[in-house]
Amino acid sequence: MHVSATVGKGQTVLDQSKQHTRRLPRTLRALAGRVLTAAVPALLIVLSPALAQAAFMAATTSTASLGTYAIPAPATASWTHNCSTNGRSYTLNLTSYGHVSKAGSYLVIITAPDGTTSNPQIITSDSLTLTQSSARRGTFTFTIQALVGTWTGAAFTGSDTC
Repeated sequence: MHVSATVGKGQTVLDQSKQHTRRLPRTLRALAGRVLTAAVPALLIVLSPALAQAAFMAATTSTASLGTYAIPAPATASWTHNCSTNGRSYTLNLTSYGHVSKAGSYLVIITAPDGTTSNPQIITSDSLTLTQSSARRGTFTFTIQALVGTWTGAAFTGSDTC
């Protein structure tokens, strides 16, 4: 809004003290509002990773240690076995086995002469009784493997003929 006054013959004087209160046209005000509405969130998105990165920037030193561990097989095992009268069923009675450092459990599997295998048994005690059938007579083998976390070690293998 302009404030003006007529001073004399056709002379108009503009009141300069009110000029700074002149409003922008409506279209410019709407455009400025839209720009700010889009710019502020965009600025926050752009600056957030930089602020987060700054929070994690700290200089420290440490020594790294790296090693490997080959999980050995149990060194020994003691067991007895029973065979069915036709020699096609084998029962393993595991009574003890050598413990492996760092192992929390052990995996035992029997393989029959026809190649079928027992369901894998995970044990934490020293003894186990496990039976496996076969379509034919022959040598049954069993393996004991140490488990360290999700890793499986080398196998101790024992066998008996039925």
